[in-house]
Amino acid sequence: MKKIFIIAAVFSSFLSRGICQSNIYVGINAVPSLTFPQSAQSFIHLNEEVNYSLGFDVLLFLNTQFFLKSGINYTQKSFSLSGIPDTRGTLVNDEGVVIYDINNPSAFLNISRIRMLEITERFYSITVPVILNCKFSEEARETFFVSGGFEAAYLYNIKGYISTEENEKDTWNAKMNDWTASITAGFGWYQPLSERFLLIINPKYSYDFYPDWNRETFNFHTLSLSIECYFH
Repeated sequence: MKKIFIIAAVFSSFLSRGICQSNIYVGINAVPSLTFPQSAQSFIHLNEEVNYSLGFDVLLFLNTQFFLKSGINYTQKSFSLSGIPDTRGTLVNDEGVVIYDINNPSAFLNISRIRMLEITERFYSITVPVILNCKFSEEARETFFVSGGFEAAYLYNIKGYISTEENEKDTWNAKMNDWTASITAGFGWYQPLSERFLLIINPKYSYDFYPDWNRETFNFHTLSLSIECYFH
């Protein structure tokens, strides 16, 4: 709840400034994304995941062609591992025969019958982008633009999910207090809807630097589509 109040306060501050200055736009964004995890350790079944980001943005026009974007966003990024043998304890088959015992390795009777797990981890953060954009046209009309910049993120939580072949689920949660960063570049469409309203659609790529995962270097490649609506 505190995060909601903080976001609302920041947005209200941006809104009051935007009303007073014609070169400032304030708005909201929704960003579906596809994240591709990358690790120094080679996992055969390291899978991409669909994720998202939501939040508030502010545009500051430096002139008729260049403008800066910043704001505050709630962001989820995740990955999954599939085909992981379940070796968490003693397992039996349908006839009650032990097929694995973590305390007795000689109890392996049929390793091919050990059930498989899927493990998913989700990273939750509050992000602040600083992006420079350049329109192809200096006129106040629809046009293409390019963008590039960076994003700082406060990583405050990680959730893990372990699913079995029988759809049993085990979850865990880790509170975090860490910072991450991303570099990003994009190419989009700038569309004035009226004198006071603006629509921006921005496909983009980012490389996300995350804290080491299980003592291994761990990062994300992210492809996303940012849909943004502004007014001033």
